[in-house]
Amino acid sequence: PGEPPEPGPMESSLQLPTIQETPQPEATQPSPAPPRVVPQSAPAPAPIAPTAMASAAPQPTPPPPAIPVPPPPSPALKPAKAEAGPPAASTIAVIDFPAASTSLAAADRARVGEAAALFRRKPGTVHVVAYVAAAADGSQQLDNYRAALNRAQVVAKALVEAGIPVGKIATEASPARPDLPPGRVEIRFAS
Repeated sequence: PGEPPEPGPMESSLQLPTIQETPQPEATQPSPAPPRVVPQSAPAPAPIAPTAMASAAPQPTPPPPAIPVPPPPSPALKPAKAEAGPPAASTIAVIDFPAASTSLAAADRARVGEAAALFRRKPGTVHVVAYVAAAADGSQQLDNYRAALNRAQVVAKALVEAGIPVGKIATEASPARPDLPPGRVEIRFAS
């Protein structure tokens, strides 16, 4: 009721193969004879030299070496001059930005020009240090550092425009001492 009729057998030309006889198991065969091992005599040990036996015996530890004590320095000789470390940077210009400002005044541009002239006379490294005033909370302090770094970048850009190669200028923002005004930027020169 409602289902299709089952299909009838399909016609096919395939035929099943006929087996004429079933295979028989092979007859068991004896296992091959074990291999023949010819015993050999062990080689005779070589004689050990007496010096080899003596070197294997523990030896007493040698005495510590005698280190000669150097004579005290003569008072007439002066000690050699210590190697000079990196040259100290000297401040060559100071720029005080007004609060929340990042633009250079004409007098500040003149200071930048003087710094560039000094660089041309005696090339070295120019450090632009912008000082950061202390803040009450962390987020304000981060904003102060960003503003100080922006002021340092403005001064560095003016130095490049004045002829100092970019690779000779380093900028940084540093915490301000209490005696420094906010917005202070120093141009330092190390030859």
